[in-house]
Amino acid sequence: MCEHSPLMTPDNRRKGQTILAKQAANVVRSLCFLAFISACQARESAPGAPAGAAGAPAAERAYHPPPKIVSMAPTAGAIAIDGVAAPGARVRVASPSGAVLFTQADRKGRWRLMIARSTKVRLFGVSMTEAGRTIQSEGYLVIPPTGPAAQLRAGSGAVVFAQPAPGLRLLAVDYDGKGGAVVSGVAPSGAGLTLEVDGAPRATTRADTQGRFSMALDEPPFVGGHDLVVVSGASQAEVTAPTSQTPARPAPFEASPSDGGWRIDWMTPGGGAQTTLVLGESGRSK
Repeated sequence: MCEHSPLMTPDNRRKGQTILAKQAANVVRSLCFLAFISACQARESAPGAPAGAAGAPAAERAYHPPPKIVSMAPTAGAIAIDGVAAPGARVRVASPSGAVLFTQADRKGRWRLMIARSTKVRLFGVSMTEAGRTIQSEGYLVIPPTGPAAQLRAGSGAVVFAQPAPGLRLLAVDYDGKGGAVVSGVAPSGAGLTLEVDGAPRATTRADTQGRFSMALDEPPFVGGHDLVVVSGASQAEVTAPTSQTPARPAPFEASPSDGGWRIDWMTPGGGAQTTLVLGESGRSK
């Protein structure tokens, strides 16, 4: 063929290359699409892998949040724990010592367990099994020999299930070795609150609709003992918190009496160390 043929011009060669590139790209897209369809069909036909209209596994469509503790109330020699979970889920409460208790949530997701008091502080983790998955509750439950039970929460303030009482009250102080601290308590719903540490205002907040509040501090390091005062209008609650250094690795927790309450040094689920002071009567308002 003559080298001056119009079929061999540079422009025609570029056009031909463009067409071939487009054809190749179309082939690749077609192969990828076929592979995707084949994978979906294989997943849908595989035994034990139910899927819905959108192709998502049933476990994903039926997602439920972790089990939640609603109350921990004292009874004769025991603590009655009420919570919510996925309807029909199996709820497991287990301690590091190996003690395990099971119950099942009803059709509305409600469940209850009774845990006997002991002469020692006891720690429990709560989880539920639903649709083949195990879902852990937030933090841990701590049940002391005397006084209120509490839910320990990593990086946050403990939820202390104290007996209902009117007015303002400090219930817990949480801190870690990095200097962070959270002061928690109860007050009338919606009440404005100011936290003073060693006489200096450090934080403000309002009680939530359930009357609970938490105020976080991030400096200075919360070690050495502090006078804590929470003020709400004409009322105030004060306590002297003995805050010695958090152990580097309590395994998995250590507990001891502290100023009418309890001190718990514990390992968080993420591997950090945290100290929780569950305050005694010294945290009441004046």
